[in-house]
Amino acid sequence: SLLAAALFFALATAAPVRAAPEIVVSGDRADAENIKSFFAGTSQAEIDKGLEALRATGRYSTISASRQGNRVIIRVTEGGSINRVAIEGNSKIPSDKVLPELRTKAHTAFNPQTAAADVTMLTEIYKRNGRAAAKITYRTVQLPNGKIDVVFTVEEGSKTGIKEIKFVGNNVYSTRRLVGMMETTEMNFMSFFKSSDVYDPDRIASDLEIIRRFYLKNGYADFRVTSSDAQFDAQQGGYIVTIVIEEGPQYRVSSVDIESHVRDIDSNSLKDELRISAGDIYNGDAVEKTVESLTRAVAKKGYAFTQARPRGERNQAAQTVAIRFLLDEGPRVYIERIVIKGNTRTRDYVIRREFDLGEGDAYNRVLVDRAEQIGRAHV
Repeated sequence: SLLAAALFFALATAAPVRAAPEIVVSGDRADAENIKSFFAGTSQAEIDKGLEALRATGRYSTISASRQGNRVIIRVTEGGSINRVAIEGNSKIPSDKVLPELRTKAHTAFNPQTAAADVTMLTEIYKRNGRAAAKITYRTVQLPNGKIDVVFTVEEGSKTGIKEIKFVGNNVYSTRRLVGMMETTEMNFMSFFKSSDVYDPDRIASDLEIIRRFYLKNGYADFRVTSSDAQFDAQQGGYIVTIVIEEGPQYRVSSVDIESHVRDIDSNSLKDELRISAGDIYNGDAVEKTVESLTRAVAKKGYAFTQARPRGERNQAAQTVAIRFLLDEGPRVYIERIVIKGNTRTRDYVIRREFDLGEGDAYNRVLVDRAEQIGRAHV
């Protein structure tokens, strides 16, 4: 019939239905389905994201993708199985200190990107240990059983310590005096016997805190470190550390008050706990000691959760600061357990006996902060 003929013609001329794009893993692989699971779809963004995730596994030495018609072909090459990872040429840093840090490990598949990242990490470790000129490479050794050894070779080079420490912006105190306060030192004829001249950013940070507290103790309430930078100078064979500071003006104390927000605590009864007075040069240490003294005094009156907080109102034109100590009730929480870590030189009980609190006591932020400072002094 005419209707049947028209229907046949429509079906015959309709555009063919295109199959959905598919992901195919090249080769006969047992883990093909696992590899496919890294790809949420076949758009270019989804393919790129899947490739990045596959590389992050560190299992494959090469990973690539290509399009063939309606298919996305994923090609991977698995690295040889690692029998052993070794470091040679290292005398300053023992292998057992750095091997656990490497991502390249025995009994895993070798990945050159992972090994290259380990080279970068080892180079950084040597920089932090005063060997910025160290050169590190790796090689693979093929074994008869088809596995490989991965060997990192280290040329440690000579010690690269701190050649000079510069301060910029210090007008009140000389660079010599500020450097003399620091644990970090410059290289000299004693460098063969010491390690304090090795550039260590953590030690520098600790030194800057010492300097900050020194300025606060001497009235410079606006003091701040604006930058700290270390550059390796190849010609001098060491680091140049440059510290930029802003000293600000020296302040005197215009007034000192105690403001109690705790019922039955009379501010006037606590005047003897003050360690700083009107007319004094502002002293950050004295403010901290007053906070601790007020906290302990209030605790003895039965208010274990009360915390003292200092507030300072600067008058920059007059170069004075008005100090007010606020007494507030803290949260009613108790200490279940105190854990001390990192104390390699001092036993726990020696540190604990200097604390003003223990297990079962009321939690007080002021006393906890003081305990942390005591702990850092012993580590």
